Amino acid sequence: MKTPPKAALYFFRWFCHPDLRTPIEGDLMELYDERIASIGKSRADFKFILDVFFLIRKDIIRPTGGTYRLNIYGMIKNYFKTTGRVLLKHKLITTTSLISLIIGVLCFQLINSWVQNELSTNQFHQNIDRIYAIQIRATPQADN
Repeated sequence: MKTPPKAALYFFRWFCHPDLRTPIEGDLMELYDERIASIGKSRADFKFILDVFFLIRKDIIRPTGGTYRLNIYGMIKNYFKTTGRVLLKHKLITTTSLISLIIGVLCFQLINSWVQNELSTNQFHQNIDRIYAIQIRATPQADN
């Protein structure tokens, strides 16, 4: 038993739907064996490559990742397109919203930095539970 061209066979196995691969591959191999007997190996190899090429159609191509993933990606792509169009149409509202968002994020970062600084004060000491902080509020004296 002679084998068909490996590259064409691997390509067929790669693109063919897993549920249809076995019966179609069996038919291809049977036809290949018949052609070897009638027209020879080199011409049978060429015809095998053509058969694999002509089998490329949407009915037998394997799914790329399921319709669930494809629908989500298409939906997200559509959201970004719509958002871009709306942002370009309403430039004043977009600018105002972006400036307020930037100010809000900056305020959050400043508050977060201050809280982290307060919580990390004197954390490097060995006996952290024995450290106390004394704060004195000095009031200025009035000149009389």
